[in-house]
Amino acid sequence: MKYFDPHRIQVLNVENNAKTYRLRLASNRLGNTSWADAVTAGVFTDVCFKIDTTNRDASPFYIQCRRQNAGATVWTAVATADAVAQWVDVIFGIHEYDK
Repeated sequence: MKYFDPHRIQVLNVENNAKTYRLRLASNRLGNTSWADAVTAGVFTDVCFKIDTTNRDASPFYIQCRRQNAGATVWTAVATADAVAQWVDVIFGIHEYDK
C-alpha cells in the first residue's frame, strides 16, 4: 500500500495503577528527522487514557492521525501528570490505502 494511518491502540500493560497516561505520536511526515523536531513542528497527535495494571478495563480505543506515506517513521512517547518515569506496552492498528 502507498499510505497508512495509525488508527487503533490496544494497551497490553502499564507500569502503575490508576495513572492517567498521555501517548504522543509524532512522525516524519513533513521531513522531520527526530521526535523533538516533529513535535516542535506540530506534527503530532496526543491521546490520553487511564487504566490499571489488572487490564480489566483494557479495551482498544481509536485515535485520529493524518495519513502517512508508506515507510514513514512514527515515534511515540508516554507521560503522566506527575512526571514520574512510566512505561506502557501497546499494539497499534493501522489503516492502509492505495490512493
